[in-house]
Amino acid sequence: MTFDCNVTPDEAEEAFIDALFRKGRDRRLLVYGVTDAGRYLLIVVILKPDGVARVITARDMSRSERRYYLREKGVW
Repeated sequence: MTFDCNVTPDEAEEAFIDALFRKGRDRRLLVYGVTDAGRYLLIVVILKPDGVARVITARDMSRSERRYYLREKGVW
């Protein structure tokens, strides 16, 4: 598992709480979430055939990804 931009496994886990999920390509799932400290993260997960999800990468959201997240959550 690769965590970019110094994202810790604990932060990635926090971001899954009340996260926004969006289907990506090739069995990938894009997870948009916020940590307890207010850090906006994008986590890419691959869905394995046995139903297990595996984190591929995690990083800070771009400005446009953050706008998308806030719009979808009804905050902006």
